[in-house]
Amino acid sequence: MIIFMGMTAVSIGLTVLILGLHFVKSTKPPPEWLTGLVNNWLRPMLHCSRRRQSAGISPHVMKQLKHDNNDITGNHGNQDGKKRKDSLQNDSDFGDFDDIEHAKNVDAKLKVMYDLSNQIREITTRMIRKEKEGEAFAKWKEIANVLELFFFWLFMALMVLFTVVLLVIVPATQPDVSMEAPSP
Repeated sequence: MIIFMGMTAVSIGLTVLILGLHFVKSTKPPPEWLTGLVNNWLRPMLHCSRRRQSAGISPHVMKQLKHDNNDITGNHGNQDGKKRKDSLQNDSDFGDFDDIEHAKNVDAKLKVMYDLSNQIREITTRMIRKEKEGEAFAKWKEIANVLELFFFWLFMALMVLFTVVLLVIVPATQPDVSMEAPSP
């Protein structure tokens, strides 16, 4: 009976540990020794397959974002955006303005495009940071899932073993004590 109570207490403690790993708030990835233990030893032993990682932002998408960002700012290796400004000045969408009004309009549009470019850059940076945090969180969750499965099977095997020992083996080895009435 004490064995079952002890195993129940250990089970509750391990449940708290596994839940802590499932909902870890760390942005750091798990330590290498823990990752190695889980991936090289526990995962093959339990015949666990890896879960698919989230797609995230692929390098192709990042390259496209950088290219689009350069198109917006006009920075194709040219820091002042001169090439883009020249193309805007030659644009016929401005109508019939004086040269001064036309230049102000072009400068205003360039300023708006520059501000948008900065906002896009900030949003992209935040997305990348959140993606890295999400990857670390996913690694912790993956480790928690494997450890949860390992402790489940360990607990189940011990429960079956102790149940067989206490209900089958121990009674079979005890001498037969019959409940006969004492003779007078």
